[in-house]
Amino acid sequence: MSLTFEDVALQEWAELWGCQRQLYREVMLENYEMVSSL
Repeated sequence: MSLTFEDVALQEWAELWGCQRQLYREVMLENYEMVSSL
């Protein structure tokens, strides 16, 4: 079974609370931008 980026993101998102979600969102967007620019 293979996992997609979305699968992992949704699983991690469900385990976070308020301010943790904001930080997670910022980090994931930054990571996505870095990977998509390759």
